[in-house]
Amino acid sequence: MTFLNPLFLLGLLGMAVPLVIHLLSRRTARRQDFSSLEFLRNLERKSMRRVRVRQWLLLLTRMGIIAAVALAMARPTLTGVSAGGGRGSTSAAIVLDGSFSMRGRCDDGALFDEAKETALQILATLERGDEVLLLVPGADGGSRPEGIRDLALARERIAIARPGLAAVSLPAAIRRAARALESARHLHREIHVVSDFQRGAWESESEGPELLDGTGLFLYPVRGDAPPPNAWVESVDFSGQILEKGSPIEFRSVVAAGPGFGPREVEVEMEIDGVVVDRRRIDLAPASRLALTFRETFAEDGLHLGSIVVRSGSGLADDDRRSFTLRTARSVPVTLVAGDDAARRYLEAALAPRGAAVGGFAVRHGEPGSLTNLSPDREAVVVVADVDRLSEEELGGLKSFLSDGGGVLVVPGPRTDAAAWGRSFLPRFLPGTLAEGGTDPNALRISELDPTHPLFDLFRGGEGGLTEVRFTRHLRFVPRPGTSVLASFSNGDAALVESSLLPGRVLFLTSALDAAWSDLPLTGAFLPLVHEAVRYLSERAAKTTREVTVGEGTVVRLSRVPEGGALTLLSPEGAERAAGVVPDPGGYAVELPVADRPGFWVFVSGGGDTLAAVAANVPGRESDPTRIPAAELERRRGPGRGAVLSEGTGLTRHVREARVGREIGRWFLWVAAVLLAVEMGLASRFRRTPEEATA
Repeated sequence: MTFLNPLFLLGLLGMAVPLVIHLLSRRTARRQDFSSLEFLRNLERKSMRRVRVRQWLLLLTRMGIIAAVALAMARPTLTGVSAGGGRGSTSAAIVLDGSFSMRGRCDDGALFDEAKETALQILATLERGDEVLLLVPGADGGSRPEGIRDLALARERIAIARPGLAAVSLPAAIRRAARALESARHLHREIHVVSDFQRGAWESESEGPELLDGTGLFLYPVRGDAPPPNAWVESVDFSGQILEKGSPIEFRSVVAAGPGFGPREVEVEMEIDGVVVDRRRIDLAPASRLALTFRETFAEDGLHLGSIVVRSGSGLADDDRRSFTLRTARSVPVTLVAGDDAARRYLEAALAPRGAAVGGFAVRHGEPGSLTNLSPDREAVVVVADVDRLSEEELGGLKSFLSDGGGVLVVPGPRTDAAAWGRSFLPRFLPGTLAEGGTDPNALRISELDPTHPLFDLFRGGEGGLTEVRFTRHLRFVPRPGTSVLASFSNGDAALVESSLLPGRVLFLTSALDAAWSDLPLTGAFLPLVHEAVRYLSERAAKTTREVTVGEGTVVRLSRVPEGGALTLLSPEGAERAAGVVPDPGGYAVELPVADRPGFWVFVSGGGDTLAAVAANVPGRESDPTRIPAAELERRRGPGRGAVLSEGTGLTRHVREARVGREIGRWFLWVAAVLLAVEMGLASRFRRTPEEATA
């Protein structure tokens, strides 16, 4: 026997209440002298004996009533052989996989349709009074457990369910179902998972499912022996390159096929801004991956929308295309103000090497005094390197320049007076404090980058070598509200900071372009870092690129609010959605809450200018239909009640056989009712006793 609500057993302590009342209400006999009572003594003994017996019977009856009610509330249940073949009530959670991979089709139908048929069979094993929780992770709004008492309503919910485009972690879905069952009312707690059991859907997390003791876990592979055919574009990569017009850019792509894909020749295309610019024909074999390289030279600068498309003619259509965005550089006018010849040479070699036009930068040299008459029509960015201090007139010129949307890059050096910059420049443009940092005996490295900042697009995933640069000296900068730390050294000090108190941006590097400070100018990270910093500062409209997975959202930073503050978000189908601009520590930002469709999500200003674009793609792991074998699923399911049930294994019979048990709480309620009737009879008779004694 087991108890479904064991806490109610504490009610058994209430049996002591009648006993305590009885003991407290006992009367103490008082001696009273009378005349001769010889003839009454025998009658008194017999009467008192009857009274005591009735009192004890009444006390035991009341204690029994309390005990029976407490046991009934605790819901006692017979299990095993003692249940006599009865069936216990059930609380079941049905997890119906609604991820992108369940959109696949086999010869005789869609995977999700077959999964719904299995879910309906599970529902048919439940009876009136049972409760069911339905989860459809991956589908729109289906990840939250929905508790349903009406089985007919549950059948309707399953019938209208549709698979989504997002990825699913099956262990996480099972854990959500287990948490929802913690408050279940019935004897049997069961989790039923209907899925294609892609290997990627289970291995996306290191943690497995966590179940309460006694919770059964039943797994139902859909078409486990025959994964559907599918070919897809797995990735597109163009990192580690300077993206500029007039220079060829390599796009490295991987096209893959699942184990059910029939060997054939397929066509792979690259589209740029809606035009096919390259096309290949390749032989694609089952369970294979093939790397391709495309090259394209852009004649125009700005934001570009591209895709790699595989024309396979079978499988899932939404993963045949992988979209991406990129922006190529334009010729950026830069004024370089350097107080040190070494810093000037390094920056000039990076931005405008002699005899070449790499990077598309037009560099003009100036003295600190030239900062007083800056014009955004003449320069988009000003680079100030190793200048000891700035006068009030020069600071005023920078303020006007930043107010017009210009960008400023500051690089300190041996000549820089940290105290003077801390008193004059920082309060106006870069909230924080600045002090000499001294020499670091152990060279520092950049250990943390802002993963969302477009400045580091070329350095994500350890690319570009920025984290390998050694810094032996730097200025110690402590930011205040209004300044963002974009990169940090291994000791926690700020390495690169940004502020946008005015429409223009300010970037401040806390180390110098000097051999005594760092080896940055001598590394491969120097040129792309300087190029990206100058381009980022020059972008008044901030044509920014992003890539997300369907089901995710993102925030895109802008350098300034569009005129009028009005923005429109265009979905991949061209539908217009309202988009608001929100303040951001680095300027302003627009938000894409959720990309629910693959393709390009484009932010457009009221004047029709494209400000930003986000490429959304289906999750790569959802495209691979490789399954987990049934034997491995059984091992991952773990010990305890449940099974891995495939087609033809007698699903209904297996599930019902696991639900042996009988609740007997109602028996105790009947016992309480009988005892209550006995108590009323005894109490009524006890009240007539004095009359009987008088008679």
